[in-house]
Amino acid sequence: DKAAARVRYVEAAKQSEAIRARFRSEEFKTGLFGDVQKIFGQAIALSMDAGDIEGAWALSERSRARALLDIVRDRVTGADEQVAAVGLKEVIAALRKGETIVQFHSLDDRLLVWTLSVNGLQGRSLQLPRSELDAAVEGLRQAIFERRRNAVELAAGVYDKLLGPLGLAADERLIIVPHGGLHYLPFAALHDGKRFLLEQHAIRVSASTSALQYLHPVSYTHLT
Repeated sequence: DKAAARVRYVEAAKQSEAIRARFRSEEFKTGLFGDVQKIFGQAIALSMDAGDIEGAWALSERSRARALLDIVRDRVTGADEQVAAVGLKEVIAALRKGETIVQFHSLDDRLLVWTLSVNGLQGRSLQLPRSELDAAVEGLRQAIFERRRNAVELAAGVYDKLLGPLGLAADERLIIVPHGGLHYLPFAALHDGKRFLLEQHAIRVSASTSALQYLHPVSYTHLT
């Protein structure tokens, strides 16, 4: 009963956040954060299966944002206990024309990706299991480190898997929010067969969309 399971998993995710807020120990919070990721993963997958793209995105953002926002709260002037994950409307309102957030969430059996721009939110599932994704990322990293001749070919393969299906417009400024093994991927080095991603787009990388709203603006990286 996927509908009922989704309700229970979403409620469990909310309860885990409420429990986490009761503790002051950062070590305990970090441990709990890791333990509840499977709960969030199931809630996100079931929400995407039900066609609730916005709900799945919000769960993904909450699953990664909480630990980061605890740190932000202690470092940003004026921040307090009310620092929280931002909503979709807030994110879209803060974007400038020509900016697109590309946000990933890696699951055991697939990769979820959302794109957010001033035109709204889109989401899709890519048939890329976590084990296959991690192997592709590590293979590209090693090829770059060892200066292998096939590095560009591998970069093109990863590009085709991750960004090719998205149909990104030329010269869009990208804010990439990775997940899991994608935190280790040098996105700027991806290649579409003609040019590196850094030659096509100005790029920023953030661990969380919500954290962007509380931090000072960061410059894009762009090769002209």
